[in-house]
Amino acid sequence: MLFRKKCPLCGYWTIFRVTTRFYRAREKCTYCGGEKSVPWNRKVQADMDEKEKYLTEMETVCLELRCLKEPGDHVRLPFSSV
Repeated sequence: MLFRKKCPLCGYWTIFRVTTRFYRAREKCTYCGGEKSVPWNRKVQADMDEKEKYLTEMETVCLELRCLKEPGDHVRLPFSSV
C-alpha cells in the first residue's frame, strides 16, 4: 500500500510504502528509506485513507502535491501542518 505524507526524518513530502504483518505495519519513506513500525488496525487504515482524500483536495491549492505519483518522488511544501 502506498500513501503520501511528510517524512519526519528527511522533511520532504513523499510516497510511503506500508507493509503489514498481523497487527503491526512498517511505514517506509521511498525517498530517504527511513522506517517506522506502527500498530495496524482498521482505524489506522481509515485515517490514512482520509488523509489521502484531504491531500487530493489540497492539490488544487498546492500544485506540488500533484508531483507525488511514483515511489521516490518528493517535494518540500510551504506549509507543514497537514
